[in-house]
Amino acid sequence: MIKPADYYEKEISWIAHERMRDFAIKYLNDFPDYFMVKPASSSGKYHNSWSNTIGSDDVAGGLAKHVKAMCYVVHSLAEAEMLSSEEHDAALIATLGHDAIKYGFEGGTHTTGTHESEGAVFFRQCLQKYNATIPYADSICRAIEFHQGRWAKSDPAKMFPEDFDKIGQIVHRADMVASRPMVKFYFFD
Repeated sequence: MIKPADYYEKEISWIAHERMRDFAIKYLNDFPDYFMVKPASSSGKYHNSWSNTIGSDDVAGGLAKHVKAMCYVVHSLAEAEMLSSEEHDAALIATLGHDAIKYGFEGGTHTTGTHESEGAVFFRQCLQKYNATIPYADSICRAIEFHQGRWAKSDPAKMFPEDFDKIGQIVHRADMVASRPMVKFYFFD
């Protein structure tokens, strides 16, 4: 099976700060086994057809492809929004992990309605596991927890963009772009 850190080798290379890059590799390799093979949407709604594919041992599934497409969008938006290099790296880490627990900790048949908050818990667990202190950790966690913006299932409800910093806003926008049915990323051809 393809390891997430291998699949995202190019995207990891965009992370300039060594401490953040090292954490990203460890974090990715702790993702649930299902991450590389599941589709981005279990229902086929809310995502484009190329991201709703099921992977195999040597072909990434739609969920992994969706995250790869998002990384490209975040990388581009970070430059356009003039993020600092640490903010850029934080936005990429949040993007890599925003759907890490999309099918729950146990890897159910369907995507969970709480994957945002579970993803934030998983991110914090990985920080603790690796005793990692990285810049913008709180922003990364918030970006993961509320990446669905006004559609996030959270308590209390969050209002976009008032409750989000630049990192959260970019991750949310990239998720919206990368999941639109009419958007095609040619690097998947």
